[in-house]
Amino acid sequence: MNSNIVSVHFKLADDPLSTECYSVRLILEALQVPYQSYYEPLDALDLNILPPLLSDRGLEHESVDQFFSFLAISAQLQQQWYPNIYLNDLKHWNQFNQSLKNNLGVLRKAALDFGYFLDNEAFLIQEAESKLNQLNDHLCLQTVLGQKWLLNTEQPTLADLLIFPQVALASDAGVKLDNDLHIRRWINRIRHLPYFIPMPGLLAVH
Repeated sequence: MNSNIVSVHFKLADDPLSTECYSVRLILEALQVPYQSYYEPLDALDLNILPPLLSDRGLEHESVDQFFSFLAISAQLQQQWYPNIYLNDLKHWNQFNQSLKNNLGVLRKAALDFGYFLDNEAFLIQEAESKLNQLNDHLCLQTVLGQKWLLNTEQPTLADLLIFPQVALASDAGVKLDNDLHIRRWINRIRHLPYFIPMPGLLAVH
């Protein structure tokens, strides 16, 4: 357990099927931060404040990248997870994740919610595959350069943990990763990290 923030008790408004909530749980586990998840019935949710929502002594943090930067600074591990020299790159991957939410995220929601219908499914699949091709090409280049992660770092950063859930659960959205060798290898590396935790559709590696 991280001694720098052991006295801080976080409460996470959680959703077990949400990729964003999973990103938050993953970084909490990586930083060894104690937290408590709680779940609200769907009909009790304020639609303007949907999970994830992280509370700390009355303060609330609603965006995933905001969670990460706040937690990394609190744990005095900012340079490890949110390095200053890569702030522009982190911004790029945050925007990339937002793009994935607009295609993979929407496709996955439609696949999991029988009451959610799409009239532009083919277009969204094409967009998602284009983004995944970009990611696979980037990871291919990183491999040529002797790098394992999205940034030129020895271990994963915010960038990796931010987009990992959307990409790893692409099959839920009906998008296959069969031809994306470098993405599959990157997913496998993350799944073998000591702090990796499973979620529905993404099992632990034994």
